[in-house]
Amino acid sequence: MRPLFLACALTAPSLAAAGPCDAWVKKVDSASGESLLAAYKGLAACDAASAKLAFPQAMLRAKDLETLAPLALAAIGVDAFVPVWEMMEKVPYEHRTALAEQVGAACGAQPKVVAFLQGAYLGLKGTAFTVWGPSFQTCTGEPFQAWMEGAVADPPASVYNERYNALVGAWVGARGVAALPALEKAAVAAGSEGGPFATILDAMNRAIQPKSLRDAASPADRAALEEALVRVAKAVPIEAARAVADRLDSAGAEAAAASLLPALYPAGATPSGEVRWAAAAIEACDGAAVVHTVTWTEAPTRLDLSDAARAAWQGVKPRLACGEAGWAYRVTPTPVSADEASAWFEALVAELEGAGNKVKTKAEAVVVK
Repeated sequence: MRPLFLACALTAPSLAAAGPCDAWVKKVDSASGESLLAAYKGLAACDAASAKLAFPQAMLRAKDLETLAPLALAAIGVDAFVPVWEMMEKVPYEHRTALAEQVGAACGAQPKVVAFLQGAYLGLKGTAFTVWGPSFQTCTGEPFQAWMEGAVADPPASVYNERYNALVGAWVGARGVAALPALEKAAVAAGSEGGPFATILDAMNRAIQPKSLRDAASPADRAALEEALVRVAKAVPIEAARAVADRLDSAGAEAAAASLLPALYPAGATPSGEVRWAAAAIEACDGAAVVHTVTWTEAPTRLDLSDAARAAWQGVKPRLACGEAGWAYRVTPTPVSADEASAWFEALVAELEGAGNKVKTKAEAVVVK
C-alpha cells in the first residue's frame, strides 16, 4: 500500500494548483467571437487578476471590432488599464478610431472608463496617447467633461506638447463653439507663463468652424471668437497680444484688432482711451521740399489709415510748384506719443535732406476722417 500512498502524495500538488477559474482560462485560450467575449467575462467575474493576465492573448483572438470593443471594456472593468492602453499597437489600423470611439462612448454606463481615460492622459506619451484621442471626444458624461475642461484650461509650459494638442483637439471636436471659455483660459495662461499659445489660438479658430467645409462660421460664432480673443489679448503681455491682433486682422476683424491698440501701444494712447497718429504730406522738387505735418487722436476703430491720411491733404495750399505728382503721403504705422511723432517728423526731414533737398516743415490743421 505504501507505493500507492506515495503516488497519491505526488499527484496532490498538481490537483491543488488547478484553481476554480482554470476552465474559464482554457475557454479564453480557445474561443473566438461571442464565445470569447463570454469566456473572458466569465473569467473576469471569477478572478480579476487572471483576467488581467489573460487579456493580451484574448485580444489577439478577437478578429473583429464587435468583439474587440466589448472585450476592452470588460478588461477596463477589472482595472486592466495598462494592457488595454497597449493593445492599440496590435489592433488593425482600420479599427483603431472606431475602437477608441466606442470605449469613450461607454464612459457613462461604465464609470471606470473615466479613470482609464484620465490615466491615459496622465501616463501615456506621444502616439501611445493620441491613438486614444477619439475616446476623449465621445466620452460626454458630465464628470469627465468637467475634468477635461480643467485639463484644457491648464496647458503645459512647453511650446509644443503632442498629448495636450490631442486633448485640445478632442475638446474642440466634442464642444464646438462651447469649447471657447476653457480655451480662453488656456490662452491667457500660455500667453502669460509660456506654453502652446499658438496651438491654443488655432484651436479657438477651429472651435467655430462648421463640420462641413462648405459652410461658413455663423456671425454669432465669429463674434464670440472675436470677443474671446480680445479678452485674451488684454490679459497677456504685449508681444502675445500683438500675435492675437495680427490674427484678428488677418481674419478680417479689423475693428476688433484696432480695439487693442491702446493696450498694444500704451505710449500712443490717451487717458480717455483714444490713440494718437501722425501723418505727413511731402512736396519735393527742384532741390526743395516741404513736409506738411499733422497729429490727431481718435477712437481705436481702424488699423489702416493710409487712404484717410491721403485724403486729408486735399485743399492744402502747396508751397512749391511741384504739381500734384510731386506730393507723397505717409502715416505712422502704429499709434505714437507726442514725442514719437516729433521724432518721426524729424526722421522724414533728415531723409529728405540726405537726398540733397532744402527742407521746411509746416504744421497743418487738417482733419483726418
